[in-house]
Amino acid sequence: MISAKEYFEAYLTWQSRESSLRSASVTYESFSSLDPEVLIPEAEAGTPGAMEELGERLLFGVGMTADTDKAMEWFKK
Repeated sequence: MISAKEYFEAYLTWQSRESSLRSASVTYESFSSLDPEVLIPEAEAGTPGAMEELGERLLFGVGMTADTDKAMEWFKK
């Protein structure tokens, strides 16, 4: 199992790299205000901004129980 520090370092690396998703004309801020009941189905449908937001919430435990394993799964998608 990977440590929380390693997860966080992997997250920071992912955040800092140039990504086509980040350069796409997608408004990520709109997903930050969604309730988990709406956010999760959006992420499961493959919406990039929703997937990123769900990963961040799971990583930091914002509005839900922190789960670094699930967070990393969403970041990898």
